[in-house]
Amino acid sequence: MMVYSQNLLDAPGLDVDEIINMKMTMNEAKYPVEKAKGSAKKYNEL
Repeated sequence: MMVYSQNLLDAPGLDVDEIINMKMTMNEAKYPVEKAKGSAKKYNEL
């Protein structure tokens, strides 16, 4: 399954590391640790 996924990303020239880092950056902005840690609130209620 992982090899197939890697082949799908390689065909159009996508970089897995870049995609993961971009998603992590987006999540950090959406769910700031100082507000979200230990809270069950939804992101729009933080």
